[in-house]
Amino acid sequence: AKESPMSERIHFIGHRKDVPSIMAMADFQIQPSISGEGLPRTIVEAMANGTPSIVTTTGGSPELIEENETGYIVPVKNAQLLGDSINNMAKNKEHCAEMGRKAKIRLQRYFSSSET
Repeated sequence: AKESPMSERIHFIGHRKDVPSIMAMADFQIQPSISGEGLPRTIVEAMANGTPSIVTTTGGSPELIEENETGYIVPVKNAQLLGDSINNMAKNKEHCAEMGRKAKIRLQRYFSSSET
């Protein structure tokens, strides 16, 4: 990553104790998994912070996200659609924020301990 053209935008922050506050600063989060994961905790944490996610079609990720409502779901290993989704989130701040609000509501409504 240090030799990447994006090196000025990639930050390695090391071990931190204030991860929730750092996550809360994100406009969106990306879970580009290529193999199945059960129910990724990072997506649940993002939803709790009101942060939308871009996920792939593997594992339990698509069960958490409503396409274009609480985030984007892209096919595994489809770099073009992943990039398009990242650009959409970055360029459409209001829509991104609205998806984050809906993600938080979805988590509370369907994935709380009283509902599961």
